[in-house]
Amino acid sequence: MNGTDIYAPRVENHRRTWTIAVMAMVVLFLVIGSLAAALVWNVSGLGAPLTFDPKTDLPNSTPLREAFGHGVGFALALVPLFLWIWFFERGRLSTIGLRSNPFMPFIACILAGMASITIVVSIIALLGGYRIEGVGMWTTPTAAALAPFALFGLAFLVQGSTEEVFMRGWLMQIAASRYGVTIAIILSSMYFSILHGGNIEPKVELAFALANIVLVGIFLAVLCVNQGYLWTACGWHASWNWLMSTGFGLEVSGIDLKTGALVLDLARIDAAPWWITGGIFGPEASAVTTAFLLAACAWALLQRKREE
Repeated sequence: MNGTDIYAPRVENHRRTWTIAVMAMVVLFLVIGSLAAALVWNVSGLGAPLTFDPKTDLPNSTPLREAFGHGVGFALALVPLFLWIWFFERGRLSTIGLRSNPFMPFIACILAGMASITIVVSIIALLGGYRIEGVGMWTTPTAAALAPFALFGLAFLVQGSTEEVFMRGWLMQIAASRYGVTIAIILSSMYFSILHGGNIEPKVELAFALANIVLVGIFLAVLCVNQGYLWTACGWHASWNWLMSTGFGLEVSGIDLKTGALVLDLARIDAAPWWITGGIFGPEASAVTTAFLLAACAWALLQRKREE
């Protein structure tokens, strides 16, 4: 499988970035995007400036500022990536999975991602992991009530899609072109997990969460290989994060947006075991998520085997 082009054939004069360099540049480009977004926000005068000091930023946090930093920061990280692919690698965006008509695959997997996290959260609730703190904002559908959820919806569309472009697009394709598809899937999934390692303090639920994130990476990577494009992974990733956080008011990878909830406002029951609820990391550290993702990976691998 060495020399495999997952998405589209490379042009004749295409240059490949070293795999280890790609892993470093992913972090560099994300940092560039975050700094650029902070600069744009601070110049805009839309709210209190972003300083990257939690003691200063947290008291001044607003949904608009958080959504802006989240979405625009990831969007701007794509600028140096695309420039690198066009001018250094002399490649096309189709080689990293941005090909074919995105509309139907994207919409279908937005729905699939929402269904997936709903199943996981529902099972955790049935096992006694959550209590209902209040009804969702859908009961008062005013513009002011729904605006934060729309803003974070856009932010998560950008964030989830950007992570897929970096992980299942650029890194996985570069690795597959050298080492084959299997190693590329494992490498990109493990690196995707490692990048979440600083989200909470080291504890047992973090280790469990990182293992689950590896499974997320494998599931989405196999989907991308099966289909030959990124769009389904982008849609699933974005809607999984969005509904978990702003739909149910739960932590996403250890991050609590504190926006309330659109569907149903849930909270962890303190007496419930962390391995059911995921603890402070959120549902992604739950054993329920592990079981769901193992089933999803098995289904995706079965689909691949049938295609072969």
